Amino acid sequence: MGKIASVQMVRAAAAIAVVANHVCSDAPVGGGIRWLFQIYPLAEIGVHVFFAISGMLMILTLREGGSKRHRSGDFLLRRVERIYPTYLFWLAMLLLTAVAARMAGTGYLDFVLRDAVPSLLIKNILLMPGLPEETHYRMLIPQAWTLVYEMYFYLVFALCLAIVPPRRLLLALIVAIALPLVVARLFFPTPDRLGWVNLAYMVADPLI
Repeated sequence: MGKIASVQMVRAAAAIAVVANHVCSDAPVGGGIRWLFQIYPLAEIGVHVFFAISGMLMILTLREGGSKRHRSGDFLLRRVERIYPTYLFWLAMLLLTAVAARMAGTGYLDFVLRDAVPSLLIKNILLMPGLPEETHYRMLIPQAWTLVYEMYFYLVFALCLAIVPPRRLLLALIVAIALPLVVARLFFPTPDRLGWVNLAYMVADPLI
C-alpha cells in the first residue's frame, strides 16, 4: 500500500499540533507566545489524530493479498522497521550524551544513567510497558510512551489478523481492545498513569 497524500497532510498537521501542545504546556504564559494558548485545546487532539490514522492504515492492510499468517507477519515486520531504527538511534544518542556528560563531570542527564538499570533498559529498547507493580518504570525518552501504545495496537492487530477471517477482523479488534477497557473501567479502580506506560493503565485508557 502506497502513501496516501491526504493522510500525510493530516499527519503533518497532527505533528504540528503535538509540538504546539508541548510548547503551550511547558512555556510560561505571556510574551510573544501568548497567542499559542488560544490554540491549546485544539493542539491536544494531535495524539488522538495519530492513533486514528494508525487504526485506519491498519484496516487498509486488509486489501493486501496473501495468507493470514503471511499478512500478519509482514504487517508486524514493516511496523518494526518503521519504528525501531529511528527510536533506537535517538535512545542511543541520549545514552551516549549522558555518558559523555558524566565523563565531563557536568552532571547533565545523570538521571538517565541512574535509571538505566538493565531491566528498564531492555524494556525501553523493546518498547514494552511496565507491569502494575513497577511503579518506578518509565521511558528514558518520555515521548516514547506513544510508541509503546502503537506497538500494543500493532501486536493486537497482528494477532487478530493471523487467527481471524478478514470479514470478522474489525469485530475481533473491537472485542480485543474495547472489552478489556470496558471491564477495567467497570470493575477495577483506575490505575496510576505512571508515565503512560503502566500496562494496567494502558488497558483502561480511553485513548486506546
